[in-house]
Amino acid sequence: MNVLIIDDDITKAVSIVNSLKRVHDGILDVTIKSSGTKGYYEYRSRPDNYDLIVLDMSMPMQPDMFVRRAGLSVLTLLNRLKLENKTPVIMCSSGEVDINECRQRYSNVIGSVLYDPMLYMDNKFRELLED
Repeated sequence: MNVLIIDDDITKAVSIVNSLKRVHDGILDVTIKSSGTKGYYEYRSRPDNYDLIVLDMSMPMQPDMFVRRAGLSVLTLLNRLKLENKTPVIMCSSGEVDINECRQRYSNVIGSVLYDPMLYMDNKFRELLED
């Protein structure tokens, strides 16, 4: 399984990788991008390469700037690409965005939501991978 993690917090990204390893039996190939822009361009350049995207909702679009809720910008961009690709997105949120609004607006993009702290991450990944 190929996973793209878009998160500026390396500690959280490593936690996500460890959780995926616990619930996925096969080979896990993970790419981590530390900004929204880097993550989006990585996905856009190889959309068929990824089976899952894990997206932090509050991170910078660029490494040198912090724009709260930059994950919304990435969701908007991914939404445009979703017409061609069906890669599920797990949205990680600490409550800074309106989850219900995101689910309505990006229903074809968001596969699931993880709330920070991500206490039940293993269960969420297990549910998504079983579908």
